[in-house]
Amino acid sequence: MKKVLLYFIGWCLCTGIVSCKDFLEKYPYDSLPQEESFKTADDFSFHYMGVYSSMKAPGGFTEGSRIYGDIQCDLFQSVVASAGMLSGIYNWQFNANDPDANSIYDAMWVTIGRLNRIFDNYPAIKNNSTEDEIASMEIRLGDLYFIRAFCYSELVKYYCEAYDPARADEQLGMPIVKTLNHERNLPRNTLKETYDFMYSDLDSAANRVVRTVNITDVQNVRNLLVGTQAIHALRARLALYQQNYALASTEAYTAYEACEQNGLTLAQSREEYEYMTIGDGLGAEVIMLLGMTPDDVQGSVGAYFRKSFGTFLQPEFIPSRAFLQMFDDPTNDYRYGIFERQRLGYTHGLEWEVCYKDGHSSLLDKSSTNPAYQSMPKLFRMSELVLIIAEAQASMPDGDLNMANKFLNALKMCRIEGWNEKTYSKAQILDEVKKERAKELCLEGFRLADLKRWKMGFLRKPQPYTNAPFNAIEVKSDDPRFTWPIPKHEMDVNPLMKGNESNY
Repeated sequence: MKKVLLYFIGWCLCTGIVSCKDFLEKYPYDSLPQEESFKTADDFSFHYMGVYSSMKAPGGFTEGSRIYGDIQCDLFQSVVASAGMLSGIYNWQFNANDPDANSIYDAMWVTIGRLNRIFDNYPAIKNNSTEDEIASMEIRLGDLYFIRAFCYSELVKYYCEAYDPARADEQLGMPIVKTLNHERNLPRNTLKETYDFMYSDLDSAANRVVRTVNITDVQNVRNLLVGTQAIHALRARLALYQQNYALASTEAYTAYEACEQNGLTLAQSREEYEYMTIGDGLGAEVIMLLGMTPDDVQGSVGAYFRKSFGTFLQPEFIPSRAFLQMFDDPTNDYRYGIFERQRLGYTHGLEWEVCYKDGHSSLLDKSSTNPAYQSMPKLFRMSELVLIIAEAQASMPDGDLNMANKFLNALKMCRIEGWNEKTYSKAQILDEVKKERAKELCLEGFRLADLKRWKMGFLRKPQPYTNAPFNAIEVKSDDPRFTWPIPKHEMDVNPLMKGNESNY
């Protein structure tokens, strides 16, 4: 039934111009019409769908920004006899020429370019449109402002330092590009200016987006577009990264309350949690998905963690012992169910836990004998909101520890069978949040940014049949490669572009 819905949901954006089938499939991400196609409301719809198609490319949201940071850090280890995928990132030896480290940068700027092309041509389209068409386009324009802010949030996560309120007006951010009609070469704006730009785009989105995701939308795979909860959730994420804890908590709580009022809930059982994370990626706590069909050429997360040859699994990466030990109660913690202990199909015969999270969706496979190992990325979930509230309240000098405890316990209650509520001190809450974010948000694009903003290094310890010497390295919190280098091709063509410390 869900597979049918992916193709034939006929719901529309306010006026019914764009069906879900068209929205997901019509516009291939590797082609782009010429400027003269920007004349009518139908042209707007065509390019609007192209933006979502662009987001599906392997280097962006469907693979790179989901897993590369986790692999770089301490949650997984590379297996001996693997094919060496992502070896530069895993080994901390990547540079400005590394295609994997460059892929997120390139994917985000391609999408931003498509967005800006629409913004540039929108006034001319409005002049040729009816009032009803303009009303529909304005709502979808809100989606586009949100997506541009989202793309910038990924760029600053990987290619900028962690936000320091004391010197953010000196830290390097990203070039602020609002139009395609700009100078050929632009310098980097400050990090504060970049964050201000993201908030401005989110304000523009909030002024246009009126849709609030409800449980009916979720159950019918209609949480593919921007809702009001997602706007608040992205604001909360940005505020947390800025150490603006009051704003982070307020925005996260607003989004969480709106979710509950519309029937969304944290996954309440082992079956529901595993269906959301191991199965098809759907669930009552998913605020926004990036919709996919079997015909989309997207990244393949599962190929890194559960690649199979015949009846044997030969994953590139296995969870680290340190990661597995974060689960204090693996028998009762539903999240431990993303791992399954198996004997690997390599000649060394390692027996170890294999990670199944987000590795496979039956909705996206054309062949059961040749699986694509793909899934639909969950861009926002309610569990992230819970953890933002707990961390933000515990981080403020006058924070509400009762509120922090309430939300932290609420998450544990939904994830650990038989959980008995505990009361934590401020320091304990922050320690718990650090572990909970690793367990809850692994392979969703957070680990690298979290360690960077917490100013935490890590020690990768040796494990059986994992790749030496990089299975035993210590990374200090000030290592330059916590901030990825600006791609060399960008530095070569733009003399105004300043690199990061990792560039030199």
